Amino acid sequence: MTTKVHVKKGDQVEIIAERLDMNYIFGPNIQTGIGGYGNVILTDFPIKKANNHLLPYENIGSEPRGLLEGIIKLPNNEKIHVFNTHLTLNIEERQQQLSWIETYLENLELPFILMGDFNEELNSIAGLKPLVNTKTFPADNPRYSIDLIFSNHNNLKTIESYAINTQASDHLPVFLKLEFNNNYPKESSI
Repeated sequence: MTTKVHVKKGDQVEIIAERLDMNYIFGPNIQTGIGGYGNVILTDFPIKKANNHLLPYENIGSEPRGLLEGIIKLPNNEKIHVFNTHLTLNIEERQQQLSWIETYLENLELPFILMGDFNEELNSIAGLKPLVNTKTFPADNPRYSIDLIFSNHNNLKTIESYAINTQASDHLPVFLKLEFNNNYPKESSI
């Protein structure tokens, strides 16, 4: 027997966050008749501030894209910027979006973690190498590493990283376990 679940407009992120017992921010970039879609950040830690930055795009035939920013308070009371994005397929627009992101990151005073679907294999962004380099696209035969995570935080160490094998999306999700240096709790997830 199949049970139908009706999700009211705007409920999906809230329902997922509630079931995972996590805090969240949602940055819609596109509004539709039944809701919207964009980027999400889920975290165990308190969210102190949130902002959804609209990235450069051409109005004709393009989807608006965003850079979702959350300032997260870690267990040691340190704050860190956490960003999530999904860049366009259009090469020229994507270069403009990457340039905008790099300029924004240069002006940050706090450390950051940047993650998302970059729709391009990148060796670096803002001079940083990816923390995860695993093939995620297409999900049925992954050949490209386009779902990436970067950080400028000097006290982070990658403990474990891999793509999760599922056909729930056209991309494989990425798992990354980080450990903070001796000054931080031994096991913290972001």
